[in-house]
Amino acid sequence: MVESLHARYVRWLLDSTPQTIRRWVPEEQLRHELAEHFDQVWGEQVETPEWLAGYARACSVDGAEPPDYRMREIQVLPDAAVLAGIHFRHRDVHHPFVGVFAQSRDLNDAEMETATSALGEAFRLFNPHTVRWWAPEQRDMSMLPGAAGDDRLVVGRIQDVTSAPLPLLPDRFSFEPEGPARTAQRCGRKDVGGWCTIRCL
Repeated sequence: MVESLHARYVRWLLDSTPQTIRRWVPEEQLRHELAEHFDQVWGEQVETPEWLAGYARACSVDGAEPPDYRMREIQVLPDAAVLAGIHFRHRDVHHPFVGVFAQSRDLNDAEMETATSALGEAFRLFNPHTVRWWAPEQRDMSMLPGAAGDDRLVVGRIQDVTSAPLPLLPDRFSFEPEGPARTAQRCGRKDVGGWCTIRCL
């Protein structure tokens, strides 16, 4: 039986969820929520012409039409594909990057370099500078050529966060006043992963 596109990518989203979170959320609930999230993103970024037209207006690039902004499945290796789309940092068309939403399977370091080049080529109309990959807690991509850390995801139980003093942060980090849930993300006890950008070499 051939696995459907939906099932293949939802399975990867589940498998790449940090173990810290998987210990807190029952697997069936997590699978259901990830499937709903997948359907929402797919429906919006693939199947909604109005969304694509709005994106094209907001981030207009010469020669690009609304369908060019669609998230798409791209075969990056003979046996591996990703769902990816074009993005712009702070909606600045001078800072385009390819965002990988999901993968058909994990990639090793050499495969990651090949896939990054393939994605840069697939979106060459936008001249992307980098490709943004999810790097879970168990995967260190910092040694890959052209790699740089991006946002980090930190989680913690609210009761654990509020019962202890705020942790010391490096100089380049700061706390901001936000609601309890967001505060838990910022000063929780576990760094569960983040995003890594790799230059299109």
